[in-house]
Amino acid sequence: MLAAGAAAARVGTRFIAATESAAHPLYKQALVAACAGDAVLTRAFSVGDPVETTQRVLVSALRNAGTLDRETAGEVVLGGMRLPVPRFGSIPPTEGSTGAIEAMSLYAGQSVGGVKAVVSAASIVAELAAGVPIDRK
Repeated sequence: MLAAGAAAARVGTRFIAATESAAHPLYKQALVAACAGDAVLTRAFSVGDPVETTQRVLVSALRNAGTLDRETAGEVVLGGMRLPVPRFGSIPPTEGSTGAIEAMSLYAGQSVGGVKAVVSAASIVAELAAGVPIDRK
């Protein structure tokens, strides 16, 4: 993107699937399995938030939350604490989360199609930098 003239690029989705990321392993694998068309805009994952927001999530998460037959999707671990996640809650699953991981907010940008494997953050940076020309001024 930078080599093509862009001033910046959003690559957060790629780093969710880094080995160092605290995202739940099933979340990382869902990103690897997804294509760009699987990332959809929705306002559904705003339950419990003070303001309804628009997010881009994997369509499978939207579908799975829609068919979930209970009001709590599961629990996430944040700051060493276990917190309940309501169905359509905005907190994504972290390592140690339990419950219907596939029905939690699996955030993903349209770049999700470029996520081919769970690799280190250093490998992702090297991959991104490989095509960027170095300015030698």
